[in-house]
Amino acid sequence: MKYSICMTNYNTEDVLNRSLDSILSRINTHDYEIVIVDNQSKDASLNILNKYAKENSNIKVISKKCLRGKGRQIAFENSTGDFIITADCDTIYNDKWVKLIKYYEESDSDFAISAWFTQIYPRELLEKV
Repeated sequence: MKYSICMTNYNTEDVLNRSLDSILSRINTHDYEIVIVDNQSKDASLNILNKYAKENSNIKVISKKCLRGKGRQIAFENSTGDFIITADCDTIYNDKWVKLIKYYEESDSDFAISAWFTQIYPRELLEKV
């Protein structure tokens, strides 16, 4: 797997479908997996996530009481990609997001890149940290 999109979720029922659709419509699912840690949401978020996971074999959902940082760590630990991309379940991503990923890929960098609402890290860098 080339890319792992690691996300955390808590009570994003109102925007979650649009957020996931904005990602899924822009990626080649053969190169990506999506790992989402749900912080035991009180709304229908977990049901929505499980529906997406059932329909998309490259989506993994984990339910665990945790804060955002720990949730991202859990997502990272359960991912397999060479590159880790963080994303948020309450954000709608556009074509510029994909351009950022392509730019990073073409730059052949050993460094991380951070932009509004997303970061991209080489797995090896995160493992060292």
